[in-house]
Amino acid sequence: MCGIFCIASNKGVKKQITDGLKFLEYRGYDSAGIALIDPNGKIECIKAIGDVSKLVEKTSLEPVDGSIGIGHTRWATHGKVTINNTHPIFNANIAIIHNGIVENYRELKSRLIEENYKFNGDTDTEVILNLIQYHVDKGCHSLDAFKHAIKEIKGNYSIAALFLQDPEKIYCVKNGSPLSLGLGNGEVYVSSDINALTLFVDKVITLEDGDVVIVSNSSYEVLDLDYQNVIRDIKSTDRVETSNELAHFPTYMLKEINEQPKIMQNILRDILFEQKSNSVMDLNWDSVTKISVIACGSSYHAGMVARYWFESYAKISVEVDFASEFRARDVVYDKNALYIFISQSGETLDTLAALKEAKKIGVRTIALVNTLQSSIASLADYVVPISAGMEIAVASTKSFSAQLMQLANIVFLAAVGKKILSMTDYSTMFHGIYTELRDLGDMTSINENVMDISKAIEKAKTIIFLGRSSMYPIALEGALKLQELSYLPIFASAAGELKHGPIALIDDKTLVIALAPRNSVYYKMMSNVEEVRARGAKVALFTSVDEQSKLDMEVEYLYAIPKISDILTPLFYTIPLQLIAYQVAVNLGKNVDKPRNLAKSVTVE
Repeated sequence: MCGIFCIASNKGVKKQITDGLKFLEYRGYDSAGIALIDPNGKIECIKAIGDVSKLVEKTSLEPVDGSIGIGHTRWATHGKVTINNTHPIFNANIAIIHNGIVENYRELKSRLIEENYKFNGDTDTEVILNLIQYHVDKGCHSLDAFKHAIKEIKGNYSIAALFLQDPEKIYCVKNGSPLSLGLGNGEVYVSSDINALTLFVDKVITLEDGDVVIVSNSSYEVLDLDYQNVIRDIKSTDRVETSNELAHFPTYMLKEINEQPKIMQNILRDILFEQKSNSVMDLNWDSVTKISVIACGSSYHAGMVARYWFESYAKISVEVDFASEFRARDVVYDKNALYIFISQSGETLDTLAALKEAKKIGVRTIALVNTLQSSIASLADYVVPISAGMEIAVASTKSFSAQLMQLANIVFLAAVGKKILSMTDYSTMFHGIYTELRDLGDMTSINENVMDISKAIEKAKTIIFLGRSSMYPIALEGALKLQELSYLPIFASAAGELKHGPIALIDDKTLVIALAPRNSVYYKMMSNVEEVRARGAKVALFTSVDEQSKLDMEVEYLYAIPKISDILTPLFYTIPLQLIAYQVAVNLGKNVDKPRNLAKSVTVE
């Protein structure tokens, strides 16, 4: 999850590295640090606890700079958040930064301690440092020592290292965790996020597992572990002149919530009017007998919504798995099935590992990702861009909504491919959706209902989200957002499961957030609302109410949602839940954009 950003240049790099780390804060903000080789041939390391702004404060007080350096922002995996555990981990001769986990670090650490190597912190990264130093002490050149150490460690990782022995080079390796190169004029960049590179350069290289890279200010060399040169494609990207600006919004999350109507319209415009090609149109849908969706977190919830759609509109049976549990199972693959992997970053470790296993079997795969140069995108047979744009806040908002819209398109393309819908029907449905989306802009304001329900959540002892059908995954998503931002103990339940256990928690200090669109399960849902009210719970009811459809009962809090088509219902119910989670966190004084213990891209197990 941590962020890596390095530069080899012909000028000072300190400010550029900290600028790059600011962009990578979503990958971890427990601590940050940089290491430079100064003009006097000495490794200088500056570290700070907290986010990158703390590191910037420290570096501004240090006159030291250098033309080669490595930077890191940390999400703690091994060892507490302390200066000793903050990267770079270094000694007088070597400095390294590391993303991932060394699975055999205990074994290696015990061996190195027996060899009298000292450990000042608790990270597995320090094992890598001492292992490299061990091979240097045995007489190896820096590159040989680096490669010998790599061959001994197990796990998924990316590593960058500086050596005083080679003061003009950065040594890097990628194995399972993302790492890319950016090519500039008289400088080469290394980053764990290819998007960060587009702030500085317009030519990038996506590295592959097993790549060992030697970087200098004017060149790079990619080797395999047998010292053989390998060629990786150089890709041109659109240069991003500035990072994502807040404009008039107080936080990135609120900004990204408000961007959703425009993003949905853009996606639909691409579908209807720009007629951009979609690779899944070429898929032989008649031969697809089953779909398996594999994802994590919010992406998993999007997949759950899509299950209802696929089965209703395209008549295809669907399974949805957490990527971690999919990997834990002894999966029986179906050669007639289609496997859809959803990941905002395209680098989610469990999802990527599950995709690699599927590729070994030879089944058909689709990647739904926001970064087209990502590892998941490069492996899948078909790639569908989420098209959410850059998402900075750790809690997913606009990428979740964009996933829903892209999944809806895949569902309808499947229905066309199976001759359940004609292309005319397909076009008509999306024109109708495009028209209905005009009301979505009215959903993004923090109104009186949002404020009232947020205050009720703060007062409640127990908060339970309830939903049926496609509203069940939206209940899960709403609960997840509130958990992520408020740190309150909240959960969601399928409303039909209420009497199978969760109802035992209901009392007069409970707030139930009930999602009840007027669909085929509306009256069953309202029966569940009656059941919790009979036991003293307060209810925040989300439903459509107008002159033709009066509310059937009184509740403490009513949030009126426009009456819209079934396919848009999950989206229209999601946005108020995002706003409520946001407002609760603001009321409680939490960091909305950077919730504790979380990172945007989960690249460790």
